[in-house]
Amino acid sequence: MLTPRLRQITELVGAGCTDAAIARRTGPTLDTVEKYVSQVLVLTGCANRTALALVVARCRARVSGG
Repeated sequence: MLTPRLRQITELVGAGCTDAAIARRTGPTLDTVEKYVSQVLVLTGCANRTALALVVARCRARVSGG
């Protein structure tokens, strides 16, 4: 289960944001964001950011009925 912060990071990765952009938007350091992204990848079983972005896109499609 993802915490609210990890869900936020996941959404931003899914939107195509870089770690640096996520850090600027959300406040933590770049190092912290990199750790968050790594944690999300492990928790979701995704091999990389691209796979995570695909999962996010599929979830959005399901929620929007598409």
